[in-house]
Amino acid sequence: MRKFSSGGSVNGARSPVWHQAPGLGWHDHLLSRSNLDAPDVANKRSGTKEWPQEAAPETPDLVSESLSDERFAEHIMGLVKEAIALAEVRQASLTRWDADAKKLTQYWFGASDDAIKAHLLPIMNSLLRVLRGLSPKSFLPYNSESTQSVGCSPQVDQNADAAACPTDTQGHRILLAAKFFKRDAFNRVYGTKEFLPRDSQLSILIHEITHFNDVASSNDAYYGIRNAKSVSDKTEQAKVNADSLAAYVLGITVK
Repeated sequence: MRKFSSGGSVNGARSPVWHQAPGLGWHDHLLSRSNLDAPDVANKRSGTKEWPQEAAPETPDLVSESLSDERFAEHIMGLVKEAIALAEVRQASLTRWDADAKKLTQYWFGASDDAIKAHLLPIMNSLLRVLRGLSPKSFLPYNSESTQSVGCSPQVDQNADAAACPTDTQGHRILLAAKFFKRDAFNRVYGTKEFLPRDSQLSILIHEITHFNDVASSNDAYYGIRNAKSVSDKTEQAKVNADSLAAYVLGITVK
């Protein structure tokens, strides 16, 4: 995944090299931008340790070329509603900052001190702000025209499920590829509210929103829930990794 412009890389991902002015959800782990060319979109790919999804049903008749379809609108806003509910739970747990809240931050970020709380709470606030502002028109097909329309370079990653332009902090548009619709919507354990440790449409939605510069300015150093767990003891890397943040919001545990 190419995040912004050239720089160092971690596990194949380029390091972010610019930021917007501080604001709600902003973090200072980004450096000043050195040029004015359009940034690349932040793509979502599967992790190398991702579980196969042979049994995952495709979302019927929902493809990236039909984003104006009423069925798509109902489906995608259902995902948004679920994401809001989960982010509200995480926001409340961080506010309480009890033993359960600390256990989950320790699990995904290798830390349970006030510093990780101070890092995550603004992100949850910003994630909720963006989620509550989404509508079906916030979702575009992932193609070169869309990437340019949201302010990024026209280059498209053919292996990606979705993408977002981190600088699109006014529109918060999310670009969906056809592969997105081949994912299971939730990947829940049957009969429970527990989520399986693999990508779903819901996790991808949250993943992409964390990329926005007014949310978390996250990167893609470790694609996939299982890959994200492998770096959970490295706090500084985990706390800005998009799939680590998405897995945390969903409360996933890797068995």
